[in-house]
Amino acid sequence: MRLVPGCAHTVARTRQRGQAFLIAVLLLVVGIGALIYSLVSPAKITLENDRKTADALARAKDALIGFAAGVDTSGAAARPGELLCPSRTTLADGTPTGIATTPCDTPSRRIGYLPWRTLGIPDLRDSSGERLWYAVSNNFKNNPRIYPLNSDTLGEYAVTGTTTASNVIAVVFAPGAVVGNQNRTPLVTALCATTGTTIPRVLCAENYLEGGNQDGDAVFTTGLPTATFNDKLLLITSDALFPAVEARVAKEVLNALNSYFLANDYFPPPAVPTDATCLGSGPLPATDCPSDPLPPAGTVHDTGRIPNLPLIAPYVPSSILNGNNAIVTCPGSIYWFQCNGWRELTWMAVSSLCLAGPTCLLGNLTVWWRPYGTSTANQKIAVFVAGRALTGDARSTVAEKTTPSNYIEAANVSGPNYDKGAATATFNDKVLHN
Repeated sequence: MRLVPGCAHTVARTRQRGQAFLIAVLLLVVGIGALIYSLVSPAKITLENDRKTADALARAKDALIGFAAGVDTSGAAARPGELLCPSRTTLADGTPTGIATTPCDTPSRRIGYLPWRTLGIPDLRDSSGERLWYAVSNNFKNNPRIYPLNSDTLGEYAVTGTTTASNVIAVVFAPGAVVGNQNRTPLVTALCATTGTTIPRVLCAENYLEGGNQDGDAVFTTGLPTATFNDKLLLITSDALFPAVEARVAKEVLNALNSYFLANDYFPPPAVPTDATCLGSGPLPATDCPSDPLPPAGTVHDTGRIPNLPLIAPYVPSSILNGNNAIVTCPGSIYWFQCNGWRELTWMAVSSLCLAGPTCLLGNLTVWWRPYGTSTANQKIAVFVAGRALTGDARSTVAEKTTPSNYIEAANVSGPNYDKGAATATFNDKVLHN
């Protein structure tokens, strides 16, 4: 092909213009990308940081609830519902030990690091890399113990700010990065306003928490992050803690009743619902809160409290339910069922076919799963652990305490059909059966 004179220059200029256009487009794309990055990336980073902190807080909460609901053969969690003291000691290098520090008998000793090592979980951190802090209510701490402790026990903490709450049992804190005059230098001691003593800076709440969360009182604050406040809180309330704890209580009571059945081929009748000797959390003589005799001397009740002195035969030795036909000494962790008031909150129903008499192969109780309408028939025994008092439940006077419907819901007062299901505003019985 022969080029027309001047065409070569035209082609070159066209090619240059094309390259310039491509470069301009590329610069525009890069500029737009940089703009989008500058607008989106901080938000994305914030969301990721929030997620990391939320995950750490949630894992800490689960571990604490697991401790309160778990059966620890070492005795550290001998009674259902109690929580560890915080960690308030350091290693030689200034690192917090993560071991629960006892006793936590003053407000300033009930706030400290999450005792991750005692809980058997990793050293959890928030998105700033700081360890989690933790505060526990006086009634729920495990050293020294306060009696009784059950579903009706109240937390001492209140929370204000963007989230408000009362009757809070414990709080887990993500302290965030340093703000204001906070000083977290290891191996350096200073006067700590929270404790009023000179202690390592890394053990002083005011170097990690702010907005009133550091002052050792019973009121904590939530809020949006500012230049002077960046604490994030996760609360442990009765509704969060006790469903798991009540399940443990129901399981241990049912296990004890099943052990009785294996030894005797029948279950004990429940105590008379109106028997006031079954109430309270003090020492229990062997003759108090007995099973109701069978007819004609007594009446077979649909439901009643767990008896201390069963019909005919005793519970197997070391049962949590009684003192092996001796007085139950309170306070004490061995008989936590009585000493923490769980007997008052726990009820039972026994199939009429499984009381003293012929060997019980099948029962005649039916337990319905609400709200799904499915049922389990031929049950021999059912145990009901009452949750916290709901609206309309009165548990103050003897007359109120000996009325079953103030503890278990109406469907569980009379058999042979009973209900179980997830907790709602009008139903919170924890039910186990077999």
